[in-house]
Amino acid sequence: MFGKYSQSVNAWKTNSKGEHGDPAKDEPDFKIWEANPTPERANFQYNFTKFATSLNYLPDKLKAKLPISDCRLRPDIRAYEEGNMELAA
Repeated sequence: MFGKYSQSVNAWKTNSKGEHGDPAKDEPDFKIWEANPTPERANFQYNFTKFATSLNYLPDKLKAKLPISDCRLRPDIRAYEEGNMELAA
C-alpha cells in the first residue's frame, strides 16, 4: 500500500515473496481510496470537506426535535453561516 491521506491510497498485488511493482514506474493494481474534490469556496470555509461543512445543517423537521442545548441552535453560529458577521460577533 502507498499514497497520501490527502490524495489517495493505492495498492499492488504481491507474490509469495512480497515483491510488487515499482511505485516510480508501475501503475498500482487497484485504488483503495481517493479524496473527494475540494468544494467551491473551500478557502472561505477553512478548507473543510463537503462532509464537514454539512455537519451543521439543520432541517426544519429536525429543529423541533433537538434539545435547546444543541450547538446547531446557537444564534452566533447561524448568523455566521448566513454571513451576518456583526451579529455573529
